Amino acid sequence: MPTETILHDLGIIPPASFSVGFIINARYNQWGGAAGFLGQAITGLGTIASSPNGAGYWFPGCADKVRNMKRSRFLVAMKTLMPKVLIAIGLCISFSGSGAIAQDSPWAPQQRIDGVGSAVGPSLAEFERRLFAAWRGVPGDDGIYWSSFDGHAWAPQQRIDGVGSAVGPSLAEFKGRLFAAWKGVDDDQGIYWSSFDGHSWAPQQRIGGVGSSHGPSLAAFGDRLIAAWRGVEGDDGIYWSSFDGHAWAPQKKIDFVGSAVGPSLAVKGRLFAAWRGIEGDDGIYWSSFDGVTWTLQQRIDGVGSSVGPSLAAFGIRLIAAWRGIPSDDGIWYSSKAAP
Repeated sequence: MPTETILHDLGIIPPASFSVGFIINARYNQWGGAAGFLGQAITGLGTIASSPNGAGYWFPGCADKVRNMKRSRFLVAMKTLMPKVLIAIGLCISFSGSGAIAQDSPWAPQQRIDGVGSAVGPSLAEFERRLFAAWRGVPGDDGIYWSSFDGHAWAPQQRIDGVGSAVGPSLAEFKGRLFAAWKGVDDDQGIYWSSFDGHSWAPQQRIGGVGSSHGPSLAAFGDRLIAAWRGVEGDDGIYWSSFDGHAWAPQKKIDFVGSAVGPSLAVKGRLFAAWRGIEGDDGIYWSSFDGVTWTLQQRIDGVGSSVGPSLAAFGIRLIAAWRGIPSDDGIWYSSKAAP
């Protein structure tokens, strides 16, 4: 595969000249930023690509110079050899000449979706080459509304008939349909779901025998749709179920974990879940699922949230973002190289 193609796939728009080489390091924080890794690089192993005009170059001790180069990034792939011992091999990419880094492109000014409102906020998912948003209505309105964006404008909001939620839905595409799942209104802790074929929403159905104080998170993983949620009031456990396109499997509990809010899900090779701890514990924890078992939970060191994180896969990394602890209104994020 041409180097230019690889760079584009990783979210990098190469400039007129560039070079790519390997560096290796035997120490790396499993959940952390590339900057810390750059400071620990020990060996330059040689050039694997350069631009046609030859202006790009490879240099041993890449990390020492990359730290001082504004147009450089380090991309990491890691393999766990034993608990807490990691070998990390990555690409050190140096740029000369003008170019753009997709990750560095600025956020556009915020815009408002006209004529809509919510007491909680929306969930997003891509479906049939459009971006869909769904949300619970304003205070006093438990209805669930949705709209879609074609890249230029949002369509007028529509209501999913005959349904309601105290929290709002989660969205995910699965087997050619857009799925939504949500907690019921007020004191109804049941979990309900519906799917959209591009034209209309199917009548809501309830996932039998389960409940949540906050509502589920959805993600498509392999040939199943996964839902995970915090238990009902008084139950801090995290539960999950899977849908094969016909029926939901009996719920299961993720052993030895708990949350005051519930998890967020994302897929990057494996299914990842992350959540805030139980009442009194602002820590952020995570686990991953291979389709059979969940790994033991781990804590993201040195961070905390009053609400819990959101997860998303981006390029070769898994991104988590969250609001700070109760006294901190800031929004924080971290990333992890995923298998």
